[in-house]
Amino acid sequence: MWAFRSSRHPAIALVIRQHLAELARLLHEGNAKSRASALRELSFFGRHAAQHVSKILRCLQDADGKVRCVAVDSAIRLRGHLEPFLPELVRWLEHQTAHVRRSALEVLANLAELAVPLAPQIAQRLGDGSRLVRRAAILAVGALGVGAAAPFVPQIANRLSDSDESVRQAAVVVLGYSGGLAAPFAKQVVDRLLDGDPDVAWAAQEALVGGLRREARGLVGQIARFLEEDGFWIQSSVAQVLQQLGPSCGPALQQIAKRLTHSDANRRRTAAEALGLLEGAAKRCKRQLRRSLKDDSVDVRRAAKSALLRAKVCRASCGRSSKIDGDTAEGRSSPHWRLATKPPCPPATALMPVTLTDRARRDHPRGQLDRSSCF
Repeated sequence: MWAFRSSRHPAIALVIRQHLAELARLLHEGNAKSRASALRELSFFGRHAAQHVSKILRCLQDADGKVRCVAVDSAIRLRGHLEPFLPELVRWLEHQTAHVRRSALEVLANLAELAVPLAPQIAQRLGDGSRLVRRAAILAVGALGVGAAAPFVPQIANRLSDSDESVRQAAVVVLGYSGGLAAPFAKQVVDRLLDGDPDVAWAAQEALVGGLRREARGLVGQIARFLEEDGFWIQSSVAQVLQQLGPSCGPALQQIAKRLTHSDANRRRTAAEALGLLEGAAKRCKRQLRRSLKDDSVDVRRAAKSALLRAKVCRASCGRSSKIDGDTAEGRSSPHWRLATKPPCPPATALMPVTLTDRARRDHPRGQLDRSSCF
């Protein structure tokens, strides 16, 4: 810091320039470790390193992945000096090498209003042949802001059926942050709760209780049906969505309540669980739930009792009957009733990125991605 404050002194300014020139020379010489170290140190010199921005950007084409990662971070730190180099970054979006296209997108995603005029060129990469580039393009369009991303929301929604799970996850995250603009695609986001990848299902959960909450309330009947699906992760995500949606509209609740009389016990049970999870639903459907206390299935009785107790509408009528408590081999062995009484804690969720990195997603176990490693 002393050197920066004293940089007006001719001798100190000369030392800084010489040191920066030496760092710039190392960017294209030596091993990958020395190049990454030089990049990192250059970026911390701020405006003093502005004359070397072009050399830093050329490192986005480095053959080593770690060097490219540091080059992206360094370029982002010097974003205030990147405006003259925007045409060069746009040209790299058409580069024949996928990692160069991806690195250019990662830098553009962090330039805020400077990159807004380049939204059409960025959006062209949404259909790129590389899954890493497609994912980076989705996040870059989302990072431009809701206004700039609005014309490209349908293209992002098309990526919900992408063959790569990381691309689907990015599409769900961006649509969730788009709010009302993504309303026509809310049903497709709901379908992602059944995605085979837990990260995608968790991203869908966050989108439905976040920017798409209003649209999700209208689809609560469909969401409740997903409780019938096998798989802990699906049931956990659906339970969390239902619990966080808040009061739902009457027609949707009546659709769920009708299933309390379904011939299939599994559907009756999941309907009772859904009514217990939805805020205020048990009170509005207490008559149907009370009738379910006499159901032939112990799981249905237990789910109905749990829903009513949560709403505190019939503590006396539920009592401690062994028939309701399910004190049988069937009741003890059934895993489903636990979902209504105590939903699992929400797992780590996908967040909108601020800085995109080049770390490999496969290095992290699924469900343990954090803000820095995922994006």
